[in-house]
Amino acid sequence: MSVAQSQMLYASPIWASALIFEVNKKDMLKPQRMMAKRVACAYTTVPTNAILVMAGMLPLHIMVSERNAVSVAKKANSTDQA
Repeated sequence: MSVAQSQMLYASPIWASALIFEVNKKDMLKPQRMMAKRVACAYTTVPTNAILVMAGMLPLHIMVSERNAVSVAKKANSTDQA
């Protein structure tokens, strides 16, 4: 599971701005939903947010925004020091 998440989050600060569109968020949640269903042993009819809570996983778009914020802070910090 962590390998798949790492692959999906690769270079996320670069493409994070694309997640302002709901369709892109939904596309990212599809594979995460499949992983969470396996972890939580849940039925297909369970809502995505409920499965993610049961599996103890954050939605990928939240992880992407977190990584993007860290990246921006690092860039700002390195610019201030230079």
